[in-house]
Amino acid sequence: MIWGAMSFKGTDGVYFLPPRSTTNSEQYLLKSKLVLYMKVHNCDVFIHDGVPCHRKKVVKNFLKQKPIKMLEWPRNSPDLNPTENLWNFTKKKVSEKHPSNLDALQTAIKKVWVRDITPDYCCKLMDSMPRHLQAVIKNKCGHTKY
Repeated sequence: MIWGAMSFKGTDGVYFLPPRSTTNSEQYLLKSKLVLYMKVHNCDVFIHDGVPCHRKKVVKNFLKQKPIKMLEWPRNSPDLNPTENLWNFTKKKVSEKHPSNLDALQTAIKKVWVRDITPDYCCKLMDSMPRHLQAVIKNKCGHTKY
């Protein structure tokens, strides 16, 4: 599993959890990285991507104890989540490098994370959210505004 974060200011470091890691590893990363990252980036709202361990009780309880606002996200709407779009971009760029083993894969991911994902790109992803949501509303309801 890989953990990383993004905001309007760009990305944070990307961290690799050991194979077959548990929810405790995820909780550790949230404790040691998320709160600090949110302070540095002046963020107060957190959005998970669709990874199942984010819905675990221990993770939810940890987040409830922190001064972090959670934006609840429908499980079946990954295309609207800027984090999912960031990971798709990362996967595309990494696949272009054709890593042949785990070390090469992790190195490629780190390079993409640092070199290819700019603060400007992160801003574009975040700024696209209202437009994407409006398109879904229009498509589902036939309305352009509520």
